[in-house]
Amino acid sequence: MNTTFLIKTLAALAWSAPLVCAEGAPEAFTLPAPDQINETDAWHRTPLMQAVRRGSAEEVKALLDAGAGVNAASVLGRTALMMAADSQQPEMVELLLGAGADVQARDLQGNTALMLAQTEGDGYLSLPCATLQGKDVVTRCTQLLLAAGADAEACNAAGQNALMAACYRRMASPDAEAAIRLLVSAEADINSRDAEGRTPLMYSLMRGDHGWMLPLLTGLGADIDARDKAGRAPLMYAVLGYMSDEVWTFMREAKPDVRARDRAGKSAMDYTGPSSRNRKRLLEMGAE
Repeated sequence: MNTTFLIKTLAALAWSAPLVCAEGAPEAFTLPAPDQINETDAWHRTPLMQAVRRGSAEEVKALLDAGAGVNAASVLGRTALMMAADSQQPEMVELLLGAGADVQARDLQGNTALMLAQTEGDGYLSLPCATLQGKDVVTRCTQLLLAAGADAEACNAAGQNALMAACYRRMASPDAEAAIRLLVSAEADINSRDAEGRTPLMYSLMRGDHGWMLPLLTGLGADIDARDKAGRAPLMYAVLGYMSDEVWTFMREAKPDVRARDRAGKSAMDYTGPSSRNRKRLLEMGAE
């Protein structure tokens, strides 16, 4: 099963090498000359984008005051706002929105800042001086972007939306749950489909849902028996991913169609190994 997620696949390329000196210390910031304020590097990154990478609100303010173009795009189509959202820096997001950043702009894969704000932002802001601490950074970024008019239902080139990105996160946290609720409140479709027919619930199971997201999503109306274009149901995704004890318990209580078959004629049982613990679990649920 192809679980490639465009939102993360090329995210690292937008950042490239860390902005550090040979000794490992952050580069000192000097406000560029007026005719260089929007000068770009080989990746088409402007000084404003570099300041976002450094996590420096003071630099961003200085550059904006000096007339830096807020909607310039990198070679991958990433704007400073997208970079701030991807690295989950709400202060930066607020500054850039206040300066007129286009909240609907898309990168080359069709991702918006709102989509990127839901991803894990793990490692793309690479300087040791950068500070991404805070338990509610995803929620705060999401709130700011939605308040600025971000489209909660916008999709990228693969048909993936912000809710799918939020459901693809690895770890449980009150922040992640709050962001999902915000998106649904903003009319994101809980049963939306990507280009392959996959739903947010399926995305939550691709990387091993640890139990917190399933009851949240089904409580919001997610279909436990939805099918993708290949005919695969969430239970099959659970078997192919990591079915934790919490997921297994929930699935058993939710009673999905354990005998459902995909277009290839395979059931969830067919996706398990002969000695798999999941096989025993499925038999207990009535699989054949």
